[in-house]
Amino acid sequence: MKIPLISRKGKLEIGNGLLIVGKRNTIVADFILDTGSPETIIPYEQAVRLQVDFKNLTKNEGMTRLIGGKFYSYNYSKIKFVFAQDNKEQHKEEFTKEFPVTILKPTSKKNKDKVESMDIPIIIGLDFLLEKNYTLYCDINKKETYLEKKI
Repeated sequence: MKIPLISRKGKLEIGNGLLIVGKRNTIVADFILDTGSPETIIPYEQAVRLQVDFKNLTKNEGMTRLIGGKFYSYNYSKIKFVFAQDNKEQHKEEFTKEFPVTILKPTSKKNKDKVESMDIPIIIGLDFLLEKNYTLYCDINKKETYLEKKI
């Protein structure tokens, strides 16, 4: 199974993916593949659009610094990522309590305003590739880049 990646502005993206929380909350989103990120991250704005209930989440200890801002981080496991494969079929990946996604929430209104103006993407990190058993293939000469999962 192959999931094609698109190179835009020097970033590898998975286009037209879906984020699903529960049975009704779905948004279309692009995902950035960041092999330098140890975690898979969903920005606060996307989590709000998905109606994630922050009251029932436990804040992780300490703060996370990213792109000049400070964030609280939360682990969240009730989410599915849906990707289009090269044959146009959809493939779902679910997150669990043992392997949650990280949601970053700005620590202040000032940080929130700054972050919203940056339009932070959903980041797929190394944790996702390792946990979900994906391999990244990249052939610059053929202009071919994709994720492959052995099933």
